[in-house]
Amino acid sequence: MSYGYADRSDEEPLYVDDEPPHEARLAGRAASTVLAFVMLALAFVLFGLSGSVSGGAQPWLFCGAIAAFALAYAIPTAILPALEDR
Repeated sequence: MSYGYADRSDEEPLYVDDEPPHEARLAGRAASTVLAFVMLALAFVLFGLSGSVSGGAQPWLFCGAIAAFALAYAIPTAILPALEDR
């Protein structure tokens, strides 16, 4: 009869679901965090430039800033978890 973790020897490490941690996943999370911060900084720069530029570039800079902000939010919350589940 098994009592779960109580009958395991102390020499074996205990992991959640008996899977060792994945170092590649941690590296991917770190890279995605840096990418998200870069996209957020890019969004603020583009918002600032769209206020100082006149002419036909202003709407494009503003739309680019909105897209960069959307990606900065979507990368860590939606895109990366979907890729990790594959």
